[in-house]
Amino acid sequence: MLFLPSLKKTGHLDRVHITVCIVGSRKIGDLDDYASQGWEIFAPNLTIYGFDADAEACNEANADLEARQVNWTEKHIPLALSNTEGKAILYVTKYPGCSSLYPPSEEYIKRFSGNSELIELKSTVDLSTTTLEKFCQAEDVKEIDFLHLDVQGAEMKVLEGAGGILNHSVLGLITEVEFTELYAGQPLFSDVDIYLRNRGLTLFDFGHMQRDMRREIPVISNSHPGALIWSDAFYFRDLMRSNVDPSLKTPEKLLKLACLADVMKFPDYALEILEYLTLNYGSDPNYNFANNIIESLGQIPELVEQGLESLPIVARLREYISLEEGYIPNTAEPIIPDLEATLVRTWKSNFIYQGKHLPYNRIGYNNTGERAIEIPIAFNFLATLEKKDKILEIGNTLSHYENSLSEYIGIRPRRIVDKFEVALGVDNVDFMDIPSEEKYDVIVSVSTVEHIGQGIEPSSQAYGEQIQIRDIEAPLKAIAKIYDLLSVGGKALITVPFGKLIDFGWFIQFNQEYLDILVTKHHIPEKAIFHSFMRILDMDMASSNPREIWVEEKAESLVNVEYNYPYPCANAIAVIKLTKLVEQFYINPNIIATPISYYQPVDSQKTNYAELLEDKFVLLLSKLRNINLIVFPDFNEENLLYSELDKVVRSILKHPEQNCINLIICSTISEEEVNYILADVTMNILMQENLDVSNPPEFSIIEMLSKLQSEALRPRILARICLENENQRAIADFGVANLSAFTLDSFNFRRAVESDAGIWEFK
Repeated sequence: MLFLPSLKKTGHLDRVHITVCIVGSRKIGDLDDYASQGWEIFAPNLTIYGFDADAEACNEANADLEARQVNWTEKHIPLALSNTEGKAILYVTKYPGCSSLYPPSEEYIKRFSGNSELIELKSTVDLSTTTLEKFCQAEDVKEIDFLHLDVQGAEMKVLEGAGGILNHSVLGLITEVEFTELYAGQPLFSDVDIYLRNRGLTLFDFGHMQRDMRREIPVISNSHPGALIWSDAFYFRDLMRSNVDPSLKTPEKLLKLACLADVMKFPDYALEILEYLTLNYGSDPNYNFANNIIESLGQIPELVEQGLESLPIVARLREYISLEEGYIPNTAEPIIPDLEATLVRTWKSNFIYQGKHLPYNRIGYNNTGERAIEIPIAFNFLATLEKKDKILEIGNTLSHYENSLSEYIGIRPRRIVDKFEVALGVDNVDFMDIPSEEKYDVIVSVSTVEHIGQGIEPSSQAYGEQIQIRDIEAPLKAIAKIYDLLSVGGKALITVPFGKLIDFGWFIQFNQEYLDILVTKHHIPEKAIFHSFMRILDMDMASSNPREIWVEEKAESLVNVEYNYPYPCANAIAVIKLTKLVEQFYINPNIIATPISYYQPVDSQKTNYAELLEDKFVLLLSKLRNINLIVFPDFNEENLLYSELDKVVRSILKHPEQNCINLIICSTISEEEVNYILADVTMNILMQENLDVSNPPEFSIIEMLSKLQSEALRPRILARICLENENQRAIADFGVANLSAFTLDSFNFRRAVESDAGIWEFK
């Protein structure tokens, strides 16, 4: 699959429901299980119907599905499908999987040796048959998108019984075809091919060509090694042809067809369709796949080396390539990701706030930490207000990030009050001294009220009060003052650092108890206040204007969040919205502070980030993938260590998303020793298994991390894989309480999904 992971990540697959029908669904090996072949990416919008004449095989398959608790719909039905309802004879062969509605060909058995023993007739069974069309009518199945036929020569019978489902619904299929009669009287490839072509399906390719040797013939050609016997034939509707029925060439069917082509490893056809959809329907975001195409092509090293910009398809799609909804001009966002960005972290250009996609602030002024989201939240707040004739900004913040959008949303003529910052258009007055008679339609304060009434900022002496006795609740009085200055119906937006209640001396980090004082002591009506909360999950520490990932959180999830830890500045914020309900409001500036407990900061200034920039830690971060997993083997159990690592490495190398995985191994021995063990284990696995490792997973080894490094790494780890023998001390030291954990057995059936906000989950 090339394009489906990107389509899944961006939510395009949420509108696609795939229905698969497998006729001859006996599961003999992993290749017979569709879910393990990549189709589970469509889950939960995936339905699989399996048919097999062997009731016991169907029961086993259904029991296995129930035990696995799969998140898609799949059931195996003990029915023999043919071209009519009636009676038939099943010719049971020595190898049950070769049983057929046609008798084995005696002539073939006499002349050829390879398959003869497998198709040797053992017995016959009388059975009833029905048609696929009758089944669909009885079960109210309206569509089947993909059909897989493996019924030992009787494929034509199934096709003849498919009726309208085949003619108007099926977009692709695999069918076993024979070039020589393995079964007496069976239709051959040419018969099947003509039948399917007459119904609008085009042969795209064959699978492995199976050959057989003639009996008693001692010579064979290197160029033509034996007689061609059978293969799998791959068919799709070629909806790119100009003479296709328009009722079939709908955007919905084209998108389904592109998905089917990609999952069946026909990326060229999938790309042709996705480009067609973008160029013809791209004005609708549901059918604009330009960014998905660019991201997916960026997974191919050869194309990246050549330069994606040089590809003609990129030129054709250029006007449809975007940085997603809400892109702010004047920011230098790259259109095409480089290879490193594609492999390590696809940083989102927007975040979700109150159900709306907003762009991260990428203007590189004081943009480490919360400014990445505070600025777009504030601009969005101002843009959506109806009445904003009089606007007051407390703290000169937004002017550093303004552009032509300020004129459009009408905030240029606002009053800006900042006691300390001297700048053109800024009133250097104490906000608390503004008379209550002044009223404003809108008041905005970004990361300012937490400093009001507090001491001098310690590193730069830029702002703060020269005071002997601090008012530790002055920030709350400032919010009450904001409410007082609003006209009736007026609205305010205030952002403050949030988490553990901390007294930094030069500002207060709020918590919920502190916020509640606004209602209980300052008597702002509870209905006048709306709170929401955001938390940082990831930051590109190597950048002075870092990319970040922020997500909405509940207040109770933030009770232990520290400022400056593990990331610079606020690691969570509260967004407070006020609506003035009535004119009458009394503010008491002399009210005594509430006796509640304040914590001392872990780190009041940015003194310890050198640990996050150590070469070894930066190298570890650079190797992270979208799916980062961690294990804690017990390196003291040498006799069990190899078997433990063999199991986990084997599972990862066989996982369909191996190229997106980084396994982090927590070690108590040297990195060199672990690399030696890993190389030995991996080599043995590759010798035993026929695995595709063209895009291998990453393996990272960590010995000892500082507490800060562990705190910064932990949010980037998707889950922990549990082993039978683990280093419990290392697990406790690292701190895995909030990490998902699962066994290797469940890992094999899990797939990674990224939300719109950039959060990865294993489902």
